[in-house]
Amino acid sequence: MKTSCLPMLLLPRPCADATLRSPDSHLDATDWSSTGLKYMIAVQVLRDELDQAANTLRLLLRSGELTERQLLEWPVVRLFRESKPCREVFREVSGHDLGVLISEPADSSLERTRLD
Repeated sequence: MKTSCLPMLLLPRPCADATLRSPDSHLDATDWSSTGLKYMIAVQVLRDELDQAANTLRLLLRSGELTERQLLEWPVVRLFRESKPCREVFREVSGHDLGVLISEPADSSLERTRLD
């Protein structure tokens, strides 16, 4: 079993210290290329790869895999939502600014915000 899969409290001390020194080590240790676009955008945002995340956002919005409400509510993209690349891509695809027009009822999006 890989130690990276165990909770931090169960890791040997040197491994835990290394993880604290390098927060991206878990992201970098995994090949994300075959995951879905929702996972990819999350990883791109966590790595601060905003241009790549904007390109992935374009694909998600055009395919309907991600709605405006989901983008507004998904915590992992909280800071990305405020970025220029995110706002430009959203406007390009939807024709309006993020958060201006929301056509779905608030409670209907709760089930769909989970990653597939």
